[in-house]
Amino acid sequence: MSYLALSQLVLTGLFYFCYFRKSRLGFLVSLLCFCLIPAVLPDFTNPDLLYLNYFMGRVGAATPAILWLLAHALFIDDGKVTPLAWCVLIGYQLARGFATFLDQIYGVADTAFLSTLNALGLLVAFGLALHVIAMATNEISNDLLEERRRIRGPFAAGMGVVMALLVAGLLAPGFLSEEGAERFTQVAVVVSVSLIFLFLLITNLLIFRLAPNSQLIVASSELETESKPIQELRLAESDLELVRELDRRMIEEKLFAETELTIGQLAKLLAVQEYKLRVIINRELGYKNFNQFLNHYRITESCVLLGKRSKHRNISIIAQDVGYASISTFNQAFKNLKGITPTAYKTLHAIEE
Repeated sequence: MSYLALSQLVLTGLFYFCYFRKSRLGFLVSLLCFCLIPAVLPDFTNPDLLYLNYFMGRVGAATPAILWLLAHALFIDDGKVTPLAWCVLIGYQLARGFATFLDQIYGVADTAFLSTLNALGLLVAFGLALHVIAMATNEISNDLLEERRRIRGPFAAGMGVVMALLVAGLLAPGFLSEEGAERFTQVAVVVSVSLIFLFLLITNLLIFRLAPNSQLIVASSELETESKPIQELRLAESDLELVRELDRRMIEEKLFAETELTIGQLAKLLAVQEYKLRVIINRELGYKNFNQFLNHYRITESCVLLGKRSKHRNISIIAQDVGYASISTFNQAFKNLKGITPTAYKTLHAIEE
């Protein structure tokens, strides 16, 4: 199975690199495939290949960081990697690389410093895996991209197995005999290779099931990221009526002001199937996430409340009135859509008045 997984890794990596390298997601999938290659290859025991063994180890050690970047690109809409996250990822690579260099190249004996570096690297890898699970499971019900919503569960489950293997690998030497620990390592390798093969199988099946213009794999520059005005939509008459009814009720009844509003509840209010409403909001109106759809109405209403007629109103009260449970969430959503904070927007309109 190792050689089968290796061939699939190479072919899948080359496929994504050749056809989807302009897409951040496609490029990261190809990079992840190449980083997984050392996991299915045996260590090189020839002393002349020591540096090659070290290089392959460094490539494989980048897997947690690449996997985190992949999950971030896949599950976080319009999300940029923060400088702090980059520092953690780069620091993780440097710490693991330096520790391995001292151990394999210079043969430094086990010291407290070396043990600390290894422990720090494992701790960061564990944290990255935990955060990947959090990103995959967060906002499942609000995700309007059907292809992405379907892979959230398996993605999180796979990372859960990886975390279990990581924890078990750390605890096994303390609870098992030397022979038992060796057997456990062999089992862990088989499970890891099987997971890699399963990941590749699902990825390859996904390639053939996705439409050529799927929002999961095409370049981000080719996607329409802004919502579409109703008058520009070209829909069947029944769908167009649904869009008009949706827009009318959102504005007149201020349904967006309900803090815990879900797409299922909205579908019931409109007497329409939830799946149909998801398709309309995603494919026709251009929103990837239900919260993005709500934010459009919430921020539009908040701009009115922050304007001239309500210039003395408290911003936290306005945030609650338009449906936000916390002021920080409101500030972030407002800045994402308007480019400035609510306070700056209010001050600007006060000056204009």
